[in-house]
Amino acid sequence: MSVNIKENGILIPVSGGSNVSNNIYDGNEHVIGTWFGKPLYRKVISQTLTQSNTNTFVDLITFNDGNIKKIDGYLTNQNDYYIPLTYAYYSGSISGSAYRIYNNTIQVVGLNSDWRTWEYVFIIEYTKATD
Repeated sequence: MSVNIKENGILIPVSGGSNVSNNIYDGNEHVIGTWFGKPLYRKVISQTLTQSNTNTFVDLITFNDGNIKKIDGYLTNQNDYYIPLTYAYYSGSISGSAYRIYNNTIQVVGLNSDWRTWEYVFIIEYTKATD
């Protein structure tokens, strides 16, 4: 079954045709394929912390655009360091920097207080309940 969706006024075949914008990574919402018959979207969100997140999870981004199916993240000082973020469960101690999703909010934790001025970048793939 082929599904079509409008993106910026253009009819996009979601079933994997050549017009699907599956290689675009930016802050805009893009249809990148399907997830069990539903359109799958991608958006890149970045945010810099304004508070210390040493040894405790703090709220970074509230995501209400859809149901997250896949998320990748990294931390960067935008010069020469890129640190992959791992999904983690906080159980009293943690090494490195990590994130979790709690009540539609991406929360981050780290062990280095200098990282609070760095940029957190998340590549989020999701579906929508309205599709």
